[in-house]
Amino acid sequence: GFDSASASSDSIDMVDAFAGLPATALTESTADAQEVYVESIQKWFEVRRQYIQWVDGHLAQMQIATDITTRKQAQELARQQDEKLQFTSRLMTMGEMASSLAHELNQPLAAINNYASGTVALVKSGRAAPENLLPVLEKTAQQAVRAGMIIKRIREFVKRSEPKRQATRVADIVADAVGLAEIEARKRRIRIVTDMRSRMPVIYVDPVLIEQVLVNLLKNAAEAMADARPNAIDPVIRVIVKREGGNVCISVVDQGPGVDEATAERLFEPFYSTKSDGMGMGLNICRSIIESHRGRLWVVNNVETDGHISGATFHCSLPIGESDNPSRNTEEPTPQTVTGEP
Repeated sequence: GFDSASASSDSIDMVDAFAGLPATALTESTADAQEVYVESIQKWFEVRRQYIQWVDGHLAQMQIATDITTRKQAQELARQQDEKLQFTSRLMTMGEMASSLAHELNQPLAAINNYASGTVALVKSGRAAPENLLPVLEKTAQQAVRAGMIIKRIREFVKRSEPKRQATRVADIVADAVGLAEIEARKRRIRIVTDMRSRMPVIYVDPVLIEQVLVNLLKNAAEAMADARPNAIDPVIRVIVKREGGNVCISVVDQGPGVDEATAERLFEPFYSTKSDGMGMGLNICRSIIESHRGRLWVVNNVETDGHISGATFHCSLPIGESDNPSRNTEEPTPQTVTGEP
């Protein structure tokens, strides 16, 4: 056993992971750095450890502490600003959608009004038999659920939230995003078609943030198509969902003017916009959201065999990630191809 009373200066060997290595290997090795918070003075330090050969030939360990409090504060400020930008972007998207949302909510509310009036008429005319009333009441309830779903989606979309990663079905994110963007697309007589043929794994993401990215991409696609080809016959935006190795790739394929090479990378820069009234935060925030999920977002033109450009495709690739509980089934059932109504 090791007797603490007889501990010599060599007792450092008991805790030093590098003990026994040749001196040259240690003095040439790179310094390892650790960040340490000293609560008593409320400062952050980056502590580096380096081995040096002392003048008498012995090996000494040198530790250098650098005050990095300002850097830490700057990082935290940047994180908070990014969060505020994401929130602002959501509010801007909502502001642009407000009039269309009123229109979208009007439909179920008008239907409920009609069905309720019909029910009153049946009761007044003495034809209030269950077989007459039930179908009308069921339809009324369906429309109320539809209106409630629209409101629920909006609330989740706008609500400011810290990124909350959870097991999420890809089909649910896509369906919710398409449901929101369809309001805008329908106004421009553009259909959104979802194509998801293979079984999709469950992914571990913040569903509200990923949904925000998809809504932005779909909204941009609808605007680009309406501006470039206002009189197109049956314009369609396709959402293609595929599994590619360890990633899920969601692609938004439009029939707009495409993107010229000079613009392609600049699209994702902060405050760069191709729209006269654009704030230029949308795609920059989209990319930072996807990259915070260790994913990628990029754009390519759709080039036909004869060389002409028939639109652009935004690809959004997300890693599948590991489940906390491996015994759980991480496959979701295969949905069919769904076609949006014009």
